[in-house]
Amino acid sequence: MLELLKVYKVSDERIEIDPYIPIDIRWELDNTHDRTLYWRTGDFKKSLLELGMSSQGVIRSITLTQTDNYFLDSLESNLIGLSVSSGLPVFNVAKVPENGFLDEEERFEVHLRDKEVCIKFGKSKNLTSLIQSGRVRFGIDQSGLLSMVAVVNLTELEYLQLKNTLQSTS
Repeated sequence: MLELLKVYKVSDERIEIDPYIPIDIRWELDNTHDRTLYWRTGDFKKSLLELGMSSQGVIRSITLTQTDNYFLDSLESNLIGLSVSSGLPVFNVAKVPENGFLDEEERFEVHLRDKEVCIKFGKSKNLTSLIQSGRVRFGIDQSGLLSMVAVVNLTELEYLQLKNTLQSTS
C-alpha cells in the first residue's frame, strides 16, 4: 500500500471517462521529464488500477483499466467530519523496485453513485483524512495509507458512460 508523506501544491487535473479505459486522470506537474514510477493493484486478470508518481512520490496519474468488482450505490458516501487538505498526495516510493513498478495483488471495489465514483482498497475501511485536488479525493486511513480514490461531481454524461463501461467489462 502507498504511505502518505505529505501534501504537494494543487495542480489542475484532466479526467477522461470513455468506453475503453473507464477512468484516466492526469496531473500536469512542473517536472514532466522526471521518471514515472507505478503502483499497481488488482488481481491482474480481471481488475487493474494503476497510480503513476514522480520519483519524489507526487501523484501524476490514476488509471482504472478494468474491474469485475463494482457496485451501483444509491446513497452518497458519508465523508462528513473528515479533515480535508487541498493539494496532491506525495507517497513514499522507497519500496518501488528499480524497474519502476510496484505490483500488489489485492482486490478493490468500485462504487458508482449519481455524482461520484469511489474506488476502495486496502484492509482499512476507516478514513481519517481527505486530500482533494479539483474533483479528485484521496482517502487516507489511520495508518497513513491510501485507502480510497474518488471522482466527485460527475456529470450525467460521465455517470452514464462510466456505468455502461463498467457493465460491459464485467
